[in-house]
Amino acid sequence: FFALKFTSLQMAEESDHLTLRELASARPRPVHIGAAVWPSHIYEEPDTFGAILPKEFNSITLEAHHKWKDLLADERNGGVYNYETADRTVEYAMHHQMEVKGHVLCWPEHMPEFTRKMAKSKLREALLDHINQTMRHYLGKVSSWDVVNEAFRTDGTGRETSSILSKHFGLDYVADAFHAAHQADPNCKLLYNDCTILSAGYPKSNAVYKMVSNLVKNAVPINGIGCQGHINAASEGEWGPPKSQGLKATLRQYGKLGLTVNVSEMDVRTSELPKSKISQRDSIQAMVYGNLLSTCLAEPNFTGLTTWGVTDKHSWINDFFGADRPLLFDENYEKKPAYYAVANSLGHTEQNGIKSVFKSLKNKFR
Repeated sequence: FFALKFTSLQMAEESDHLTLRELASARPRPVHIGAAVWPSHIYEEPDTFGAILPKEFNSITLEAHHKWKDLLADERNGGVYNYETADRTVEYAMHHQMEVKGHVLCWPEHMPEFTRKMAKSKLREALLDHINQTMRHYLGKVSSWDVVNEAFRTDGTGRETSSILSKHFGLDYVADAFHAAHQADPNCKLLYNDCTILSAGYPKSNAVYKMVSNLVKNAVPINGIGCQGHINAASEGEWGPPKSQGLKATLRQYGKLGLTVNVSEMDVRTSELPKSKISQRDSIQAMVYGNLLSTCLAEPNFTGLTTWGVTDKHSWINDFFGADRPLLFDENYEKKPAYYAVANSLGHTEQNGIKSVFKSLKNKFR
């Protein structure tokens, strides 16, 4: 803990004026550093949330407003879309020269209500129409899409979901979705996204890898993998902090398939750690963020990291699991040790060391 705290303070002292966005962009191989957002927070808190977002991050993902049923004016009727909120956020990102990562075109467990009793042929038609319409609406504005999210159960068994898509098609809908997405926008990066797949060797991560390998083998147009990164610092196994060896194995096995990897939805829960001071829990959290990002940055097919939110104040974790501190900024928008751990990882390169990166940044951003 003390070693980490010293590193964080040292980093803060030397790079106070360097943001995560600047550090990510100045790397020899730039990466994205992104945040998932709920659009209302941008406009309701312009001096905090709205100020930090474009300063610290170069990429935006909408937490909900690009999902199929959230784009519909009424999820009981698939014919009418309402893009207004999502469009406003995409325009905001473009104004601030931020990349937009689309999330998500097909989430089997969260299908719109109108699809739930559809016949097989009609269901496939509805899914492909949705992908085509949404991607064409954002043609040239969204750089990558999570085409399919969580085709496998979250229970670690490696089994498919019990969704209506799985019931009718097994996993065949995954390839269909990627083909439709590529046809709608051939220049967009197309990703498969899932949770608990950061470390190779578990039943679920093995099942995902097998499916993706088959997609590549059959020339399905897939460009990369999103490993979500919802981590419980008090857990072990799939939900706990990934060990470097397992994480490297994940990036390298997908690299051999010619695919990129991004950490797409990172947050680190600490409330279940043994009762201790907040500062101690924050230090453990910082090590998780820093170790994960440093390991990933060493691999050439790693493209970036997105935290699932900006501030602890608005994290989904608080509603789903109970009060916690999972993100880089606390409830008062103060930078936490995890922020400095991420900055430290972004600012360091194996070839030149952290000092040379700071030097080049000071020249660039004078």
